[in-house]
Amino acid sequence: MIWWMVVAACSSAPEVPTGPDPAATAQAVDNLCKLYEGARLPCERGTGRVTADGVPIEVVARYDQLDESLGVTTFKGTVTLTTPGHTWTTRMNGYGSRTEEALQRGLHEWALVDGTAFVDALRGGEERLALAAVEPGLAGGTDRFGERPAYRGWSLMRPPLEGGVPHEQVLMHAAKALQLDDGPHALRIEVGRNLEKMSYTCFVDGQPSEPLCRAVQRYTWPEVRSYEIRQTYVLPPKG
Repeated sequence: MIWWMVVAACSSAPEVPTGPDPAATAQAVDNLCKLYEGARLPCERGTGRVTADGVPIEVVARYDQLDESLGVTTFKGTVTLTTPGHTWTTRMNGYGSRTEEALQRGLHEWALVDGTAFVDALRGGEERLALAAVEPGLAGGTDRFGERPAYRGWSLMRPPLEGGVPHEQVLMHAAKALQLDDGPHALRIEVGRNLEKMSYTCFVDGQPSEPLCRAVQRYTWPEVRSYEIRQTYVLPPKG
């Protein structure tokens, strides 16, 4: 009977906290300000908010998956950024030997992949101050999602791939597949290869999107043995 109870306890689904998570939110606030500061833009931290480059931004991080077992914490969720008149929803995920380490690693990655795109899209124009701060030597300019400007975040590639992420091709196929309102919007793609098996996970405004994944699969991805790609594009609101 005892062994059955142990197995049942180990195999039970972990309970995901509801509502905003204060620790994850605090990490998002700190890393968002670090992005602004790295771009030599002013940023003041508050509880669940920042004032960055003169703009008040409310920050809320929520889990939609959380597992703390066998000494390892893994999580996935959203970081919602609210500016005057607009809401921007991005993705976060991470892992570590304890919850604090997982949040530090995960929200640092979020700042690089999603935060850079958000900061540059919010500012608008051709300057890419946030992305250039983490990708030295980057020229200015934007990508295009149909007729709309698209601001890409830093490309996470493990290992680095020759030629990088094909932004023009990905956005061309995505623009044909998605019908989006005036926005803003955040598109997140996660592409992986393990030997012959490819995997695709895609989100639009923090929610899973099969149409985006089908669009991403139209591109012929590299046939190297194993890799992982995470890429975010942010579309500022029309007008």
